[in-house]
Amino acid sequence: MSLEIEKKFLLKPFNIKNFLKKNGIKYRVYNIAQYYIDEQKRVRKYGNRYFLTIKSGEGLVRKEYEKEIDKDKFEELLKNSKEIFSLFKKRYKVEIDNYTYEIDKFKKDLKGLVYLEIEFKSEQEAKDFNIDSRFKDFILKEVTEDKRFSNFFISKTKVVPSLLECKDIVNIDEIMPLCSTKDASIAILHSLFRSTKIYKDKIINGDKDIENLHQFRVSLRKARAFLKEFKIYFDESWYQNIYPKIKDLMTPTNKKRDIDVLLSNFDEYMLNLPPSMQESIQEFKNLLLKLQKEEENKVIELLKKDKFNEIKNSLNNIEFKEIANFPIIITSYRAIEKRKDKIFKMAKNITKDSPAHEYHRLRIEFKKMRYLLEFFSHMFSFKETKEFIKNSKKIQNILGRHQDLEVQRNDIKEFIKNDNLTLDAVLSIGKLIGDMEFEEIYQRKKFKKVYKKLSYRLKSSIVF
Repeated sequence: MSLEIEKKFLLKPFNIKNFLKKNGIKYRVYNIAQYYIDEQKRVRKYGNRYFLTIKSGEGLVRKEYEKEIDKDKFEELLKNSKEIFSLFKKRYKVEIDNYTYEIDKFKKDLKGLVYLEIEFKSEQEAKDFNIDSRFKDFILKEVTEDKRFSNFFISKTKVVPSLLECKDIVNIDEIMPLCSTKDASIAILHSLFRSTKIYKDKIINGDKDIENLHQFRVSLRKARAFLKEFKIYFDESWYQNIYPKIKDLMTPTNKKRDIDVLLSNFDEYMLNLPPSMQESIQEFKNLLLKLQKEEENKVIELLKKDKFNEIKNSLNNIEFKEIANFPIIITSYRAIEKRKDKIFKMAKNITKDSPAHEYHRLRIEFKKMRYLLEFFSHMFSFKETKEFIKNSKKIQNILGRHQDLEVQRNDIKEFIKNDNLTLDAVLSIGKLIGDMEFEEIYQRKKFKKVYKKLSYRLKSSIVF
């Protein structure tokens, strides 16, 4: 039995393959399936080879016995063991300055967990060691002496401890990578609720700025998106109680928002009409202004009711599942990766002839991606995530404009059923609808161009 002298670092989740390629670091990669028969004895499949390993001790220096076994012996040991804990990971093995760096990227229940392990010939060598500077930005904490980060403990509990007490954080940008998902969720939801209340009060108090309703809806939308994205970390009954309440508060404001957007664009639309039509379409604008006032009164009455206080009470008593103790750096990475993969799949299948609702679905995915990046970008590479946010917002605006045109055209078709409109007004509106259709085509072409740039950046990213 020999001595194993090894340091272990907990790393931020990142795209290891892209990072190594970008830095010109050669690597070998192996898939590892590891099974613990007890705390000291394990068998594992390492690539296409099989090993039996016995380790004892804790921390920097441990005793280790290891021998290669065949597949039959491997399967026999597993079959004859009563209780087995398993973990699965991909290992990237690199040589730097005569040291072997082993970067383990875990899978399945532990997805998002990344370790870096480095072995040494002596304790003194380990104490004198300085890690390669290219890895320093990814280190969250050295966990060599923390038993909770041993492979056996992780395989048994399927829990990654958060390591940081964050119950007093108030603002989203105060969230640190090693805060628990629970504490981070409380900070995010309460921050969004405070923002919602500011704009709610402005609306009720008679502030006519249409931006108030927009920002009110944005805060609610972000809360809904976050809740849905992190649903698995909340108590099911609590989630099922609050999510519909937020939706019920937001849905009745849709019509007011659509009229606001149409009116904000109306003067621009009128400029594209011949002078002879601009005067006749004014009566249609007057109709919209009347509808806008009616919807404004409905929104004010809605916001005066108790639904808002019901949401507030629910947020003061958030209930979580045990897995909400995972560090937010891991759970947020999982959510962003999932959203990125979904965007790639949807965008790949969309064409210039796809129906409008497919563009709208893709817009929603980009919106959710941008929200996640806005919540958590400061924990990853800020320069890179800032660029993603910028481009995601650009695409979201393009697709948002496309969706607004589609909604407005359909709304206008309903509005012109009003018997009080003159024939000249109806003809002018028909011209307006035609102009909108041409602009939709332009927005689709614009999307393809901007998306191509963003997708390249995402595929080559060292973060995601």
